[in-house]
Amino acid sequence: MKHRTVKAYASYVGLDDDGKLHRYECMFVVPQEFGKIGAVLIENKHHSEMYLKNVVLGDDEITFTCESWIHSKHDNPDKRIFFTNKVSSNLKNTCSSISSV
Repeated sequence: MKHRTVKAYASYVGLDDDGKLHRYECMFVVPQEFGKIGAVLIENKHHSEMYLKNVVLGDDEITFTCESWIHSKHDNPDKRIFFTNKVSSNLKNTCSSISSV
């Protein structure tokens, strides 16, 4: 079954507690009828590549460990997909990702 993509745009919120990684956050609601979340699509709208450490959904309920460079959409329009083994159908909280420069 194919679902419509739930989109959100992350905004820079500052450095992590160690002052080494840049932190981005976004808010979105996943409709209950969407079902279980097993993957995220990432698009980098910056003009340069960025390193994505992880994506955390819903107060640490689901973590996508990415540990990967994400190219700029200006260089390559293809989105990156990351999967997780743990899924939940009850997410209505924040999405945050941590990346380094």
